[in-house]
Amino acid sequence: MVNETNHSDQSEPSKIEELKKSLYSRRGGQEGSHLHPLSPNEPPEVPGDWQRDEGQFQSRKARYKFLTLTSESPAVKIFFAFSVIFFLLAAVFAGVSFFGGGGAVSVENVSIGVAGPAVIGAGEPLPLEIIVSNSNNVALEAADLKISYPEGSRRVGNVSEELLRENFDLDGVKAGGQVRRKTSVVLFGEEGVKKIITISFEYRVTGSNAIFYKERPYEVTISASPVAFDISIPKEANANQEFDINVTVSSNSTTPLDDLLFEAQSGFGFKIIGSSPRALNGGGLWRIGDLAPGGKWSVRIRAKLDGQEGDERVITFVVGPAGGESGRTIKTELLSLQKPVVIRKPFIGLDLILNDDSGAEVIIDGLGAVRGELSWVNNTPDRVVDLELEVSFSGGAFDRESASAERGSYRESGGTIFWNKNTLPALAAALPGDSGSVRFRFGTLPASSLVSAGLRNQEMEVSAIVRGRRIVSGGAESVTTVINKKIKLSSRLSVIGRVSRSVGPFQNVGPVPPKAGGETSYTISWSVTNSLNTAADVKVTAALPSYVRWLGMVSPPAERLSYDEGRRQVAWDLGEVLPGAGFSAAPREVFFQVYFLADVSHVGISPEIVGEATVSGRDRFTGGRLESSFRALTTAFENDPAYRLGDGTVLP
Repeated sequence: MVNETNHSDQSEPSKIEELKKSLYSRRGGQEGSHLHPLSPNEPPEVPGDWQRDEGQFQSRKARYKFLTLTSESPAVKIFFAFSVIFFLLAAVFAGVSFFGGGGAVSVENVSIGVAGPAVIGAGEPLPLEIIVSNSNNVALEAADLKISYPEGSRRVGNVSEELLRENFDLDGVKAGGQVRRKTSVVLFGEEGVKKIITISFEYRVTGSNAIFYKERPYEVTISASPVAFDISIPKEANANQEFDINVTVSSNSTTPLDDLLFEAQSGFGFKIIGSSPRALNGGGLWRIGDLAPGGKWSVRIRAKLDGQEGDERVITFVVGPAGGESGRTIKTELLSLQKPVVIRKPFIGLDLILNDDSGAEVIIDGLGAVRGELSWVNNTPDRVVDLELEVSFSGGAFDRESASAERGSYRESGGTIFWNKNTLPALAAALPGDSGSVRFRFGTLPASSLVSAGLRNQEMEVSAIVRGRRIVSGGAESVTTVINKKIKLSSRLSVIGRVSRSVGPFQNVGPVPPKAGGETSYTISWSVTNSLNTAADVKVTAALPSYVRWLGMVSPPAERLSYDEGRRQVAWDLGEVLPGAGFSAAPREVFFQVYFLADVSHVGISPEIVGEATVSGRDRFTGGRLESSFRALTTAFENDPAYRLGDGTVLP
């Protein structure tokens, strides 16, 4: 058997060898290929009618019918109706079970009651008692009572402290029980204003993490404001003419009102000229302070309005407790009142111009006479007769002997210039639109007299009045126009320069008189004086010629004197100079040293060694700029006691 098997393997080629032989054979076909015969071309058998499995057909028909049911089907409608009814019944049952009785909780069974007055005076304590009732059959847990008060509410006993919210931890409310809490608050507001206090109650129940909420608003009407205003103000005012406002603030509160402020507010065109007492910020805010029950506080305000004929300006008056970091803002308005004022053109227009300045405040230096012009015009549609003009002066700086007028009379005792039809016939009668003007002059006392008298920050007031009788049907009526202007005297800031050789803090060298080609040193001094008002940011500057050398020697060393080589400018920064310097007190003074290099072009003359000195600063009282100058200094050191004629002239 074994031999036969081996023989068979050797005589019959393997499949791999046959494939290899066929791949590399040069013959076109495969050896030993076997072809399989094709089936005969017979048509398929197709049945002549439909054949089906009756059981399988009925099963598929029932399934298709179920899947293709529509909403129009009666079966679907019945099924859907039963489903909705079942769901509603389940929901109603669940709601009744949860919110109804039988151990469940309903927010409708929780009520908030408030016992307190419905009307209260502003600033008076409002007592409240809050009653929370639980009509449920289960207890309410983690209960919180919260009260929200309206803006501006205050704490009883300390009305300066704001009270906007209060929280009460009630711990819990038993089934069928009540919890009461008492509190009080101080409300503010104008009479008739309704205030809403919101009371809310939050709680939980056993077995639920939900938070339940109940709210109750409580309305209180303010029966009376804690303060009252008595305001006297004209309904009409002439444009740019001053008028008075008188205000009295009265307390209606039964408790003290602490740290009150009063404010007069208006928009464009309203300007406060002054007041008594003075305002906090120089504007329209006053501190009343504490006002006891029944107490009063008054202020007189001098103001003026700017605008056109027929314009209306609304002035708002407000009072309330102080607030803010600075304590200069009204935190809560206890009372606010508006007063309109209509701007009218005066029956007789009046304009006063001083030194060509028509402003309400004029600054003069007092160095010469002040020129004034008073102009008038009849703005009425009627004739005005017997016109009279007056200009009066007041203030400690006024020189009573200096006033004079063209075609007018001056009463020195009263400091008044007046004009009438006797001094000026044109004033006998003025038709509608007629106008005229008069001129006058006046002066102030010398600065030295004012300083020696200890007067500082001096002001004057010039008042002008025009009067007349307006002829109207049925008789005549008086018409008057008044205008006031304020004059502020500015300080006189001056600098004086000197050259010396033998006096001063420095030792000088070089030939005297100076010689061409030689170098001579000089001591320069500047003295600054100031009269009436404090001068700030004071500075003296001067330039050095190219032939003058800066040595850097300054006395006293504490004075801030510097030299700019590029600009060749000497600058002395004085800072602030007090009034009276050089008058009732010593002037501010500084010394420095320079070298003069003479050349042939200087022969026969006394050349400049320091240019014109200019002093400048700012008047703290008037706010105006101060400036003056002193001539250039030369080699002629005439103020030196050792000086002889010709010592300043350069020799060859």
